[in-house]
Amino acid sequence: MLRNLPLRDAGTLTAEDSGGSRKMSVTLYASVYSSNGKNLATRTTKVDRAFDAATYQQILDHGMMVPLDLEIPAGGQELRLAVLDNKTGFIGTVNGPLGQ
Repeated sequence: MLRNLPLRDAGTLTAEDSGGSRKMSVTLYASVYSSNGKNLATRTTKVDRAFDAATYQQILDHGMMVPLDLEIPAGGQELRLAVLDNKTGFIGTVNGPLGQ
């Protein structure tokens, strides 16, 4: 079971000024694939909120864990993550093997 997605390089995402705080709007996608490329499971979550200055700085310095429950089905070999910056439309992706 995957419970949280790490969002490490938040400095590449748009954060608008919002009355003394910083507002972020991103959508995260996680998919599990089999060894032959079949999509076995997908989950999506959206972060659309304002963070006070101290919290936003902590996100920039250390990243942010985003809650997302995703069952890893039998045969799941690869995890693909995508982050969509809803303000700009830019997308970043990463693929990696699932540990056994």
